[in-house]
Amino acid sequence: MNILMQRYVAYFRVSTQKQGRSGLGLDAQKQAVSDHLQQFGGELIAEFMEVESGKRPDRPEFTKAADYAELSNATLLVAKLDRLSRDLHFDTGEFQGAQVFVAVMGGSNYTFAEASLSQQLENWVMSHVRAFQFFGAVPDIIVPDNLRSATTRACKYDPDLNPTYQQLAAHYNVAIIPARPLRPKDKAKAENGVLIVERWIMAVLRHETFYTLTHLNQRISELLTRLNNKPFQKLPGNRTSEYHAHELPAMRPLPLLAYQYTFIKKVKVNVDYHIEVKKHYYSVPYGLLKRQIEAHVSEKMVKLYYQNQCVAQHLRSERLGGYSTQVEHMPKAHQEYAKWSPERLKQWAGKLGEYVLQWVEYKLASKAHPQQSYKVCFGLLSLSKNYPKERLNAACQRALDTGGYRLENIKIILKKNLDKEVHEPEQADLLTGLKHDNVRGQGYYH
Repeated sequence: MNILMQRYVAYFRVSTQKQGRSGLGLDAQKQAVSDHLQQFGGELIAEFMEVESGKRPDRPEFTKAADYAELSNATLLVAKLDRLSRDLHFDTGEFQGAQVFVAVMGGSNYTFAEASLSQQLENWVMSHVRAFQFFGAVPDIIVPDNLRSATTRACKYDPDLNPTYQQLAAHYNVAIIPARPLRPKDKAKAENGVLIVERWIMAVLRHETFYTLTHLNQRISELLTRLNNKPFQKLPGNRTSEYHAHELPAMRPLPLLAYQYTFIKKVKVNVDYHIEVKKHYYSVPYGLLKRQIEAHVSEKMVKLYYQNQCVAQHLRSERLGGYSTQVEHMPKAHQEYAKWSPERLKQWAGKLGEYVLQWVEYKLASKAHPQQSYKVCFGLLSLSKNYPKERLNAACQRALDTGGYRLENIKIILKKNLDKEVHEPEQADLLTGLKHDNVRGQGYYH
């Protein structure tokens, strides 16, 4: 009986050439591959090493390794997923990276951890929400890292918080004091918590494969329970019992209203008294033209603030290029314009004559949106102030007969009194019905 041994292709990555020569980081990766082979058996047929800091989105050596593994019918072996990149998505579509959020209580070391796809603002904020739900209460102070999702301007003494993050703090009535740049001791509990999570959770997961983020977080939750219930070495109890006995009673309860993620951005009011949010346009009072205001964008609403006062709110729309306009935000002249409808324009045109109505109907139907023809229809109907309706109706009749569908055509007809001339309809082509090679018809000469 022949037994086929599993074949592997290993991929390593270091951030600098110096790390590659010194073995710093590389030795640990090679040891992880060696441990895997020793535990599960198999043959290592090739190694590929990448020198890349993680800023570039492409990985040439990784692509070579994946292609070689496919051609050799081997398994691609990566020592650590975070060796690929901070954001793990490549042309192969085989890997998607995850960031681990860790929150630790200061007294009991009671720990919360979860995976998210990135450290972008929404993931960062919503991880806090889930951490508060996990703890079942709210602390007085949070000491986060000073990443860009937390602070818009890092400073040793007076950092600027991200407005969305600040709104989270206001909802939960919690103070946020970011750690100083390059001062990890400011958040020593969190630093130690990350180390413990790596040892007791990530180390366990390094040989497991997950196909959804939900599945990964379910597994993390199981290991997190084991971590928090693990007995202290030199003290009675564990993290869970210590937390419930001493910290939870001193914390504030969760708010009655659930937090709703709200993205906050500064926007400038355009000359058409609208602001743009995700390619959709929302109106504000026209008196705020060219002013800078704040847009608070939630899942269902868009609220607009000027000098901390709400000046407008709209239902959020996903229609790209669309407009959400409230009539009260318009100047008075525009409000009158907004009251018009195609039916009202047709009713006015019908009073001026049959052919005026036909011309207006044609213009309204010629555009994808009837509102685009309102101005030209107003221009035509306003000619009734300077000309009798009989002349205007006759001018529209001549324009329809001659294909004059521009307002300028109507004005020229009236100005040159062409509406008073007898307009004979175009003579029918008598040769249309004849079929012969020598009969061309009148259209041949025009």
